[in-house]
Amino acid sequence: MVEKRMEKIMKRKTVRSFIAVALALQMAAAGATPVFAAQAAQAVPAARQAITAVVQEEEGDIALYLSDMKPTKTKVGFGSLGVDQDIDNKPLRLLDENLDIVEYEKGLCAHAASELVYDISAQGAKTFQAYIGVQADSVYDGIYGNCGFTVEVDGEQKYHIDDLSGQAAQVFVNIDIPEGAKTLTLKTDNGTDGVTTCDHSLWCDAKFSATARYKPH
Repeated sequence: MVEKRMEKIMKRKTVRSFIAVALALQMAAAGATPVFAAQAAQAVPAARQAITAVVQEEEGDIALYLSDMKPTKTKVGFGSLGVDQDIDNKPLRLLDENLDIVEYEKGLCAHAASELVYDISAQGAKTFQAYIGVQADSVYDGIYGNCGFTVEVDGEQKYHIDDLSGQAAQVFVNIDIPEGAKTLTLKTDNGTDGVTTCDHSLWCDAKFSATARYKPH
């Protein structure tokens, strides 16, 4: 009796599954999107993998990622420093020139206002590169973050931009580092509006070309 009852239940489930698939195919043919497909599309934001910027290296130079190094000073406005991910444990996401989301595997996320200092005295650093901006999908009650970005070498400002929004395209930073430089400092502030909401500043694909590998102290 039990076996016959289970057999009937399995037949009903099979028929229901067949009907569901048939309905979905009919809807697709009519140009409609099945509900479960629409929900799946909304659950995963459209994004593409970032193309890593190319460091113009001389023979023997090494590309060192800041996310593989330990800063000598870490100051963030909220939470902790995100290493190879957003501070909310999401992928690092910026907008490209077409305002499409692009994801990065390497990089740093610091809630503004922030200051990160790196000792580069032993690496023979030559150039620093990064894609900067504000986490593209960090929004609260319709408000996106806004941050200003500054790069300093040995305390001297080498790059600054007053304001970047989470709705703006990323900016590529490429800085020559003087021979014998000792420190690289990355700073962010709360932008021109002074509001701290969702100020997740990103330094994506942040790296410099060097002549020696990084050795943790």
